[in-house]
Amino acid sequence: MVITVLSQAQSIDSEQSKVYFNVMNRGAKVNGTIMNIKGVVNFDELDLAASSFKATVEASTIKTDNDGRDQHLNKADFFYTENFPEISMESEDIFLDKNGFMANCTLKIKDIAKAISIPFTQKIRDKKQIFESTFTINRLNFGLGTQINEKSVGFEVEVTIYCEVPMP
Repeated sequence: MVITVLSQAQSIDSEQSKVYFNVMNRGAKVNGTIMNIKGVVNFDELDLAASSFKATVEASTIKTDNDGRDQHLNKADFFYTENFPEISMESEDIFLDKNGFMANCTLKIKDIAKAISIPFTQKIRDKKQIFESTFTINRLNFGLGTQINEKSVGFEVEVTIYCEVPMP
């Protein structure tokens, strides 16, 4: 069954949406979240060329269940939230490949913007569009903890975005 959403931008539900991540830290997996996703999604699976999204998240909301680590992640050698309070992602194009939906995006962390491709799913539940995506980034590509070696903090960070968008 194909469900088409009106081709107009809808605001992200910031209270229900969040970013999850995990990274190896001294041999153990550390999980965390980043909250306050704000932005708009315009998605129509019958017109992917007209579909788009633009979102930001407040970097200072990072939580890993360790206050000392969370404070360190806000400092200049990682997210430098004093000067760069937001992480942003904006789609360049959205398309369908053999595995499902894909988006070519620009991800900006601190003052570094990089092109990335992310897979995502979309489903309708309770009059909401639910978007989910899991992808991996290399933290060094975004200037995060560049002085810290891979044995202390892994270079690869798995990111999962869960995003709810109320339907009109």
